[in-house]
Amino acid sequence: MTPRKPFVFIRHGQTDWNLQRKAQGSTDIPLNATGRAQARAAVEILRPFALTRVVASPLGRARETAEILAEGLGIEAFALEPDLREAGFGVLEGTPWSDSFAAFYAGTLIPEGGEAFVDFRARALLGLGRALQGEGAPLIVAHGGVWKALRGALDIRPRGVAPNCVPLSVRPHGEGWLAEGDLEPENS
Repeated sequence: MTPRKPFVFIRHGQTDWNLQRKAQGSTDIPLNATGRAQARAAVEILRPFALTRVVASPLGRARETAEILAEGLGIEAFALEPDLREAGFGVLEGTPWSDSFAAFYAGTLIPEGGEAFVDFRARALLGLGRALQGEGAPLIVAHGGVWKALRGALDIRPRGVAPNCVPLSVRPHGEGWLAEGDLEPENS
């Protein structure tokens, strides 16, 4: 069970494949110059939060974003959480976003060489659970697919897509969870 503690989620900064609307999945695509600038700008937005540690996906785009944020915020507690890595899309990695991805997230398609959404969601929840252990509020640096998996599994409201490098403050709310921040509409 996921500890009911507040956290801040941030999707990694922009990559060239984000610009080209290509699926990255577990392919280790680096940040581009805009992504690094987004991470530096996010430091100021994150300052008011009482963050105690940074927990990140080990994929380079998330790890580098997390390193920039941790340094800018003066946070020394830093950990990589393998279960927060992006979904493995197999043969779909490097391809333009298409209806195949809606089928993946609906659980009706397992891409060749990829993972099932149900397994990905379970993995992301385990990673979040470990990240929430300990005192204080962590900054979780991960991926758009991880956000989508956690959002569905925890019934985080409102619905929406996590933009690159925009902090989302998440806290327990009643029986579910509430996210505050600038989410993009689902169809974007």
